[in-house]
Amino acid sequence: MDENMNENDRNYLVVRIGDCARLKSGGPLMTVVKINYEGKFVESAECIWFNEGTLSYQSKCFDLATLRRVEK
Repeated sequence: MDENMNENDRNYLVVRIGDCARLKSGGPLMTVVKINYEGKFVESAECIWFNEGTLSYQSKCFDLATLRRVEK
């Protein structure tokens, strides 16, 4: 990663809208549907996933520090 990048640039590289993501601690495969900003800084990402236990879709916002992008 470029050492001249600011923290916002580094955070944005974690996930983008449409990416598949998973919590760093594990869990279901999710799709990023929205990026949330605090001022001009990327703060969190809203993700959606299918819960096989309840047979329904769920969504939640996650801090970017907790997510990792998953290559298909």
